[in-house]
Formats: sequence, structure tokens, C-alpha cells
Amino acid sequence: MSTMPYASIALPLVFGLVYLFGVIRIHRHEPRLGMLSLLFPVGLYAMVRYWSAEKDNPRVPMLVALVLLCTWIGLLAWGTTHESPKRFAGAFTESGAPAGDDALDDRMRLKVAYAGLPYRAGTIALPQAQARIDLPSHFRFVSSEALRGAGIEVDDVPHAAALGWIVHESVDLASDTAWYIDLDWFGEGFVSADRLAVYGNDALLAEARATAQRLSGLDDTPEFELARFAETPVYNVSDALLTWAEDIRYADEGATTRNCHAIKLGRAGALQFSIQDMAPARQELCLRAVRLVAGSSRFLEGRAYADYSRLFDKKSRFDLVDLVTGRHRLRDL
Repeated sequence: MSTMPYASIALPLVFGLVYLFGVIRIHRHEPRLGMLSLLFPVGLYAMVRYWSAEKDNPRVPMLVALVLLCTWIGLLAWGTTHESPKRFAGAFTESGAPAGDDALDDRMRLKVAYAGLPYRAGTIALPQAQARIDLPSHFRFVSSEALRGAGIEVDDVPHAAALGWIVHESVDLASDTAWYIDLDWFGEGFVSADRLAVYGNDALLAEARATAQRLSGLDDTPEFELARFAETPVYNVSDALLTWAEDIRYADEGATTRNCHAIKLGRAGALQFSIQDMAPARQELCLRAVRLVAGSSRFLEGRAYADYSRLFDKKSRFDLVDLVTGRHRLRDL
């Protein structure tokens, strides 16, 4: 994780100590000037005045202090001009104030919150879904409970429970290029894939576009349109795994962003892995990441998709077509 938040806190403290050391040296030459040197510009003047002093020369500490001060100001300037991606805007919700309102203190606290997240690697148990994920190397998981405990907002998908984020160890969540995999659990019951087999990609795209049109601008959702399937839905029957990618165009932006999804079906529901708002140029990374992690998920014995019993198991109100096209979001409207 980034060390930026810690550097921004430590630099002014170190600057103060080093500068005070230089002031003490000035005071030894001339007490009155030493007291006045507590004001930074006077300290620079005193440094020049005693530049060649053989004893108690303030030159080195004053120059070091100047470098520290410039570095600190540079970090503050960087923080005010580099915001997190759109999906992170408003993520820090402490005191109800959105982090996207250019308040530097909120943004710094958000960076600290990201830096302190309790990640887990290896095999991750998902008791809600009666499943597990054998995380690939370099990927880590942080639960929704931990995210909310750190003051980070977790998006709620309709009819699903947000389980957490899966983050590659090289990703700094506070950076402009940050990305992560959202993990959600649709646990209302068995999600049928039967209708998907008779749907062509054109029909799926048409239904997905119509659904996007109905959802656009609804409640707090920004206006958007589904431009196309960047990667048409592909369903692997043996693994009960579906993957696809879509291009989204927001009304206030000219360029499109890419969303990548993978759905792993189980006996009592579906796990969904999603990356939102990725640059189209990074499609390969986007799709490979969701495929890799979704392919590393396993339902417990007796809870796999093939274990479904028509007699004993509850069936979900929506099917796989609804999840791909987003129609499940309209169920309660």
C-alpha cells in the first residue's frame, strides 16, 4: 500500500525538528537573531549570513529543512490535484461528508483508511454462499465488514449481499489507476441458465440496452447507456461459469468505460465478480482478472450447481439472463 499518507504526516514533524536544530545554531551566534529565526524567512536570512561560519554553522540543517518543506508542499499539491477514480468518489463517509468535495482532510483520511485495510490471502471462506476462493498469487481479499469499519462505502447490488473486494497486491487503491474486483452473492435461490441457451447475443444486447435505459438516471444513478458488449457473454456449462464485458457511456463523458463480469453459479445462488469503470485499453487485464478469480472459486460439497434438486431447493425469482441484462434490478421498481 502507498506510504503517501504517512509521509504527509511525518514530513512536517521532521521539518520542524531539523529547522529548530538550525535555529539553535543561529542562537549561539546571535541570540536575538536566533529568536527571530523562528520565523522561516528570517531563518533563511540567518543561514546566508552565517554561511561560512566555522563553528555552529546553520547551513546544513537549514538546507535540509528547506528540502523537507518543499517536499511536503509538493505532496499537498499532489493530493489536491489527483483524485481517486469515479468509483471511489464519495467513498469516505465519516460525518456524512463526501470525499469528492475537494476537502483535503477527508481525502487524506481516505488514503490512511485504504492503507490500514486488513487483507487476507490464500483460501478465503465464504460462509454466506457456502463456498470458498483459493485466491491466485498476488491477490488479496478484504471483507465488506472491514471496508465499512474503515469508513469506506461498499456499493450494494440489488438482491445481492456485498461480500468484499479482491485486490491485486500491486494496486494502490488511492491512485488514479486503481481497480479491484467486487464480490457479490445472489442468495435468493437457484439461478436457472436454461433461457440463456435460446438467447442470441443480439437479443441479449437489445434487452440489456433497454434495461439500461430504464435504470439511467434512476435515484442516485448517473445517466448512462450501454454502448455494446465488448466481450459477448460466454457460458462454460461444465464449470457453471459465465463471463462478459460491456462498454458504458455516461452522459457527462465522451469516452466509454469498460465493466467486466464473471458469474459462478451454485446450488443456492450465484457469485458475481465485477470490475467497474476500467479503461477500454485495459480489457485484457479486466477480463483475465475476473475469469481467473471466478475460476478459483468452489462451492462446498453438495452445494455446486449440479447438485440442484427440483424437489427440495428454492428457485430464484430471476435467472441468468436477468443477471446479464440487469433486469433483476427492475424487480422491485
